Amino acid sequence: MAPRSAVIAVFFALGAAAGVWAARIPAIKAGLHLPAGTLGLVLLGPAIGSILAMPAAGAVLTIVAPRRVVKLGLLAVAVLLPLTTFADSALQLFAVLAGWGAGIGTADVAMNIEAVAVQEHLGRTTMSSFHAAYSVGGLAGPDRRPGRGPPRT
Repeated sequence: MAPRSAVIAVFFALGAAAGVWAARIPAIKAGLHLPAGTLGLVLLGPAIGSILAMPAAGAVLTIVAPRRVVKLGLLAVAVLLPLTTFADSALQLFAVLAGWGAGIGTADVAMNIEAVAVQEHLGRTTMSSFHAAYSVGGLAGPDRRPGRGPPRT
C-alpha cells in the first residue's frame, strides 16, 4: 500500500471507531442504567486515557518507528472497543474507555508524524485530506440501516 493511502486508511479507521462508539453510547447507557451525570463522568475515560498516552507515545516515538506505534495504538482500539459491550458497571466501562482512549491517543500522535512525513515526501500539503478521512470514517463507522442502530427507548 502506498504511504499516502496507508495514512488515509489509518485516519479513516480511527474515525470509524469513534463513530461506532458514538452510535453505541445510548444502548450502553440504557444497558447499564447509567444516569446522565454518571455517563458524563464515564465519557471522560477516553479523554483521560488519550491525554495520558500522548506524551508517552511522543517519548516512545524518539526510539521506535511511527508505523510500529500506530499498529500498537490500532490494536488497542480494535481490542478495547468491543469490550465496552461487556462492561458490567460504570467503573469497568470507564477503565475500558480510558484504555481505548490511550490507544487512540497513541495512534493519533504516530499517524500525524507519518502524515507529516508523507506530506514532506510529496512536496505538497496533504494534511487536510488525512483529517478529512477521519471525518469520513466517523460518518461511515456507524451502521445506519433500519433496525441496526441503538434501541429506541
